[in-house]
Amino acid sequence: MGVNMAEGELENQNTQKIQGNQNAQGNPGNQNADSGAKVWAAAGENVRRNLEAALFMSSRSMGLPELAKIVGVSAPGFVESELRALQKEYDERGSAVEIANEDGGYYMRVRSEYASKASVLAKGPDISRGGLKVLAFVSKNDGIEQSKLVKSLGSTVYEYVHELLEKGFITRAKKGRTMALRTTPKFKEYFA
Repeated sequence: MGVNMAEGELENQNTQKIQGNQNAQGNPGNQNADSGAKVWAAAGENVRRNLEAALFMSSRSMGLPELAKIVGVSAPGFVESELRALQKEYDERGSAVEIANEDGGYYMRVRSEYASKASVLAKGPDISRGGLKVLAFVSKNDGIEQSKLVKSLGSTVYEYVHELLEKGFITRAKKGRTMALRTTPKFKEYFA
């Protein structure tokens, strides 16, 4: 019983200290609202910087679910609003880099008005000869079934498709009993 009394007295003393601090600092309601807004702003800033880092490091476009997973946020809508804020930052400061969104995927690229000057610094895509052959075939027949590609070019296609998937030049999606192959925005950026 003595322990419960001591705990109760300690709780009363802590409550009085908190109330005294709030009264000394002014209106506690506004202070809590201000600190809550600061916490959300800081969280958004942190997510934005992590999104910026992810987009900078990635060699391919990424959708909202993937970006949300990378930055550790379970709400794709929040990630999308932070991406828009990041795009606005780049636009407002007149950056030579922009965050593009094509076909539901986000990626960083050099703005077209600066690309010609900077392209001399870009390293080639380093794709094998067979990979280039497969990539050319896929680009001419966007959405081609992998089985048809194998019939046309032979069974070594699987190795080259894997290479192109890893480098982000094509995507593969289930289509019946086979896979459909398509080029990505990265392909268009490199070979436009």
